[in-house]
Amino acid sequence: MVAFFGGSLAVPLGFGAVVIKGGSPVTPEIYGALVWAIPALVWVGLQLSISLIALTGAALAMPRVTCIGATLVASLMAFFAAAAILAGAGGTILVFGAGGWVGPVSLACAVVAWHGRDGRQRQ
Repeated sequence: MVAFFGGSLAVPLGFGAVVIKGGSPVTPEIYGALVWAIPALVWVGLQLSISLIALTGAALAMPRVTCIGATLVASLMAFFAAAAILAGAGGTILVFGAGGWVGPVSLACAVVAWHGRDGRQRQ
């Protein structure tokens, strides 16, 4: 989980670098009009924050924090995938990247963090 959420920080960090240089990786063709209407730095900050929550929880063996962060990441990825579907054919990379990989793996991490390896709910 630490490797997964640590690696997932590359996206908001990379996007943030593009935004700081004056560009925007968020385009209406890929993300859809709904996401485009919100400034790119907002998305960068949101994704960076929730990824850090999940990473911190996993790194410090805090199952509830990991579960919350991972659930938030999964929710954001589901939102991005849905927005990309609404964007049409140009949004397919997000449909499969966010909706088919990052979202489901984040959700699996949330379940594992909450229930642990033996399947029992943690207190």
